[in-house]
Amino acid sequence: MTARSEGPEPTRFLVLAAGLVVCIALTFYLGLTYGTRLGEPRGFDLVAVDNIDVPRPPLDANGIAARPRHTAFVLVDGLGAAPARGMASLARMAREGQCLTTDVGPIPLSRPVYAAISTGVEQDRTGVRLNAHSFPCPAESVWRVARGQGLDVTGISDVAWWTELFPKGFDDFAIVPEAENYFGPSQLLRLGDLTLFHPDYVDEAGHMHGAVSPEYGAAVARADRELSMLLDGVDLHRDLVVVTADHGHAPWGGHGGRTNDIEHVITCFAGRGVRHVDDGVSATMLSRTIGPALSALLAIPFPRHMRAGDDDLDVVFRLLDPAVYGDAYLADRRAVIARFRRVNEEHLVAMARTPSWNAFYSRTASRRAMVGGLALVVVLAFVVRALWRRPRRNARVAAVFATFEIGGAVALWLLIRHTFDFTSTNGESEFIRVAALLSVLAVAMAAALHGAVCRDLARYTYDQTIVAGVVLGVELTHVVAFGWPVGPPVPHPVLFFLPYPAAIFGAAALAAALIACLLSWGAARRRRRLSPA
Repeated sequence: MTARSEGPEPTRFLVLAAGLVVCIALTFYLGLTYGTRLGEPRGFDLVAVDNIDVPRPPLDANGIAARPRHTAFVLVDGLGAAPARGMASLARMAREGQCLTTDVGPIPLSRPVYAAISTGVEQDRTGVRLNAHSFPCPAESVWRVARGQGLDVTGISDVAWWTELFPKGFDDFAIVPEAENYFGPSQLLRLGDLTLFHPDYVDEAGHMHGAVSPEYGAAVARADRELSMLLDGVDLHRDLVVVTADHGHAPWGGHGGRTNDIEHVITCFAGRGVRHVDDGVSATMLSRTIGPALSALLAIPFPRHMRAGDDDLDVVFRLLDPAVYGDAYLADRRAVIARFRRVNEEHLVAMARTPSWNAFYSRTASRRAMVGGLALVVVLAFVVRALWRRPRRNARVAAVFATFEIGGAVALWLLIRHTFDFTSTNGESEFIRVAALLSVLAVAMAAALHGAVCRDLARYTYDQTIVAGVVLGVELTHVVAFGWPVGPPVPHPVLFFLPYPAAIFGAAALAAALIACLLSWGAARRRRRLSPA
């Protein structure tokens, strides 16, 4: 096989085995720490704007307070735009107020979107990037601002995520089983000045059965019935209702990607202070603008860290009814938004010598692409060098083998899960189980092919080591390109997801290489013992 000048074969295999053990440990470390690298309890580049202009709740033309008596904020978890358009309750809200198609932002996962909605800060910078991030959101929330202005803020959900994100945001928060009707008479009696309702059963049906399933349709129908009960139980002349969602679902279930059925939801505003605009859902807004819009409707200060600049905050003035709030209040809110934009611009110029968030993100993404490209060139150079030292036919076989194994892993994942979206497996343990099974299957298929073609265990050891090295190189390239922790902007969804399956597939590939290496070492020792002196 290879020249004996490199040392005795058994020793060479032992050295390779030791290196593979180190690489396995490194692969596990990169995979296990990725979630931590994505989150940042202090947030990223947050810009605090002091609320020196606290609005006074205005009076309408009849001398009645413009602020709603009760405000119900409803987030129907997992409700995409397409099924929402068929809901009678939302059609009723559109007739009374207005509904807008809403882009949920760059990470369509629940906790990150809760944070964006509540703070006005995009997911890139809140520091809350995963559902596993249970630390308090570092950006100020509309819930905390409302409490600071003396409003009674309550909530109801089947999970404690909201109070974990916003521990100072609620006077009272009830954890209620999802089977219970959150909008029944007993619950509506608990309406405070501002009440968050978070029904979760639509999302559960999406994960379990997919967005085109009868079960998902039944969950949407239930949400429609129960929202209708909420609308029947309030007085839209005096009260305000806001309904939105954190994401939709793919047909097969899951919501980690940026497809239309996942990234778009419907947000409806109806009731006290909302101007009626009869244009269906042709108007658009961003999820991060919902919190600031709610602040304006409640006549409380904007969350102090809200994104300003390259924003859609002017949507706020589409929502506010001038007949209720008056020209002076609207002018005041415009002036405050202008001040937020000015402070954000000054911060960006000082930090990055650009006045624009979009330009800052674009420049950062370009720099990452360059760094990542150079790192991939290094990985490619490693592969070329490893193959260059082999006979030409062996090098061709190794290249085909590596392509088959890595391509097979990708093809199997897409065949079973349809997308590189880790939320299509609802839960960490399920994801690990599915990804490990598919990785082992891909490695086994490639090993069988290699054995049928080459029938050479030592060659398989070297070829499998090259595959494992490529995968580990891609993992390290991700770290080099996106940093530790991963700063803003967040990567494309595929790159956002990649380190998880790469770690599991890499571990499987490295384990196969290690097993083959130890078997080759044993075979080499036997040959050495049996060879003549």
